[in-house]
Amino acid sequence: MVPAEPSPTNPETGESVVPPGRWSSYRTMSEHVRPAAERVVEALGPPGGTLLDLGSGDGNGLGAADRAGWLPIGVDLSTPQLQSARTRVAVATLVRADVGRSPFRDRAASAAMSNFGVIFAADVATSLAEIARCVVPGGPFAMTAWTPDGWPEPCRAILTRHGGGQAPAFPVTLGEPTALAAALDRAGLDVRTVSSASLRWRAADAATLVEVLTNAAGGLRALRGRCETEGSWPAARAELVAEIETRCQSVGEQVVLDDEYLLATSTRR
Repeated sequence: MVPAEPSPTNPETGESVVPPGRWSSYRTMSEHVRPAAERVVEALGPPGGTLLDLGSGDGNGLGAADRAGWLPIGVDLSTPQLQSARTRVAVATLVRADVGRSPFRDRAASAAMSNFGVIFAADVATSLAEIARCVVPGGPFAMTAWTPDGWPEPCRAILTRHGGGQAPAFPVTLGEPTALAAALDRAGLDVRTVSSASLRWRAADAATLVEVLTNAAGGLRALRGRCETEGSWPAARAELVAEIETRCQSVGEQVVLDDEYLLATSTRR
């Protein structure tokens, strides 16, 4: 393993800690979802062979899989993300590919995972079927999906209204337990569990969170840029702060914002 750069998280709880005035685009979001990647790998059960990480990003799941004893293979369409993963997880095999057009043969992997990855696929149903095809019968697959009632969608709506134009909706079609279980079943995966979990952002106040979230989340960052170009960012920002304030809890001298998600486990039929 190549050591990663210091993580902006609470070492005792694993929660994301947002220092005032600091954000770093995807790196901040990556560190925020890292604890979920650890849970996905744990949910797979005992390690045993090759593990495909679909939408592997900059290597959170790959690192967790390596530490657990799997032989990880990362699959992602983004060359910069794969390059970042290489600096963090030297032992992993990395493949640039579309999850929906897998280059792997049938039953090539012992297991598969996707931490907030396959939910962004252009064709989720096809991608899940491809994942199932690549895993041996009885092999585990675990994934995470954002729920539909979180902060991203209302923030997207605010930014879209102020910036003009249209933007893709946040990918929450698998965020309901019944919808996620049905999608896995249709793909040829027998559902074992679908459970709720959450991640947390912490910051000094809601205004700081708005600055971080609209830079860390790629879709929101693009919408913010449109608002800045149109000169509507101050009004949009005020509305975003008001929205986030309704979703925060005060904990000591900080505010806490929850990110709820589903963790599903299944096996190849």
